[in-house]
Amino acid sequence: MSHRRVLHVWITLLFLAVCAQSAQADPLQFDSTEEAVQYAQQELGKLGPRYVGAIVMLFNYEDENYGSAAYHVRIRGGTLGTQMLGPGKAGVFFVSKGGEEVTLIFECTGYHELSRTVEVSGGNVLVVDDLIMERPTEADESTIIGRVWLEDSDEIEGITVRIGDDAFTTDEKGRFRFDKLTSGKKYVSAYKPGYTFSGGTVQVERGTNEVVALKGYLIRSAQVQWAYQPLESRDLSDGLVWGEAVLDSREMDKIVFAGESEERKHRPDVGVYQKGTELILRCSHIGSDGPGYIQLEDIGLDEILQAPKAEYKHPRTPLKEGDIFICKTYDGKHFAKLQVLAINVGLADKRRSLTDIARQPLE
Repeated sequence: MSHRRVLHVWITLLFLAVCAQSAQADPLQFDSTEEAVQYAQQELGKLGPRYVGAIVMLFNYEDENYGSAAYHVRIRGGTLGTQMLGPGKAGVFFVSKGGEEVTLIFECTGYHELSRTVEVSGGNVLVVDDLIMERPTEADESTIIGRVWLEDSDEIEGITVRIGDDAFTTDEKGRFRFDKLTSGKKYVSAYKPGYTFSGGTVQVERGTNEVVALKGYLIRSAQVQWAYQPLESRDLSDGLVWGEAVLDSREMDKIVFAGESEERKHRPDVGVYQKGTELILRCSHIGSDGPGYIQLEDIGLDEILQAPKAEYKHPRTPLKEGDIFICKTYDGKHFAKLQVLAINVGLADKRRSLTDIARQPLE
């Protein structure tokens, strides 16, 4: 194996900002590479041996694009997310130990993706200032073509397929086509009521034709019954708050056992996501003291009297009718028991489950 490793989370991103502010207003944005290099050298001396070097980067468009339009930077295989930088401004990356080979990917709407791999080591400051964003020409435009497939249905005409802001409606054979595309990663999605689609990211190269198959699956949902212990106790025999819910992949379909407080509303204790034809149990937060669950066998919900002392993990668990779980809540201090009463296939089944719950008196 090469001694060089593609950088993952080992780059510390100390700069990338949106366009045109003066160097005085933002000390990490410079009007020239010389200023940026001088700053990077000074800071590396302060940061110590943990950092292997720095990258000074500057880009321009091939045409007269001077506005606040920014470009996006991602580290291939990394987790830094999308950042921005305006044309003609020099920015600085400080690279920490653990990665010598760094791949930068630049994106901007209407321009080809620009990818550059560089090496950083020995405390050096590497200058990358020859980056030019190019618009596509007729010779190097790309195309994505594909078809849509639906589970248990032949109604594949009129389905909306999107790439960014561009939309296409499928023909009678479920076909779609996007022309005049720039290179880069394109996310292809589809929408039809009652279905969830596989979607996917396609890496488009210059002047190529890419083929995509989108699979649409009937929306699954799980009707569940649960009992929550509001006290900080493992006792699941008495003093419980009972409830039922119908869960699918939507953000609204989730359980917060303690109620929808402002602090907790985006961090449910229990939710599900759908992958293909499976519904997968999930928790919103992973941590040693956060939520998790254990699955039980050959026991009814009423027979569960306590939450055992155990390691409550986050395994990828496809749900089935009759499954029984004990859940540890988001704060790591409360417990609940949960049973899957039914797995619904399609919106009609979900509506029937909600109707069953609506008929029950509110406790």
